[in-house]
Amino acid sequence: MWIFEKKKDETGNAVYNVNMKKAFAQMTWSIIDNIITQKFGSKAARIFRVVRTKKFIEQDEIQQEAMIPPKEARLFTYKLLEENLLLIKSIKKSGGMGPSKPIYLFYVNQHQIARDLIETCYKTLYNLTVRVIQDKEMSKRLMDKELRLQLVIDNLKERGES
Repeated sequence: MWIFEKKKDETGNAVYNVNMKKAFAQMTWSIIDNIITQKFGSKAARIFRVVRTKKFIEQDEIQQEAMIPPKEARLFTYKLLEENLLLIKSIKKSGGMGPSKPIYLFYVNQHQIARDLIETCYKTLYNLTVRVIQDKEMSKRLMDKELRLQLVIDNLKERGES
């Protein structure tokens, strides 16, 4: 659970070990939480944290644990589901003679979310690069037009024309 581990060596000095895997995982969760808070708001972030801490949880339990009204909890849960920040696992409840009713459990997959966010960052960088190139071409054309206009004005002034 802890990122830093304190141990004593043979001489009695304290030695600190850093668990880098846990440190990077904690940083990733923090970044994901911040992105969700900025994009969807604090209630959605609360729902995300509840699902993350409970591992697998039903819709009704989400609204109780997050202490959000049912309508808002469903809205934010399904928004997070649309963005692939939450996933659903269906489990069929077997028992009795009647038809079995499936139970839908929400859960979080950190690796998939991180991959999706990285892919979004790459798409954004590509779009920004394309936009910079387009802006440079546009400004280059405008500068060429301005240069041609300035040459025409200079030629007219040399001839004494207005």
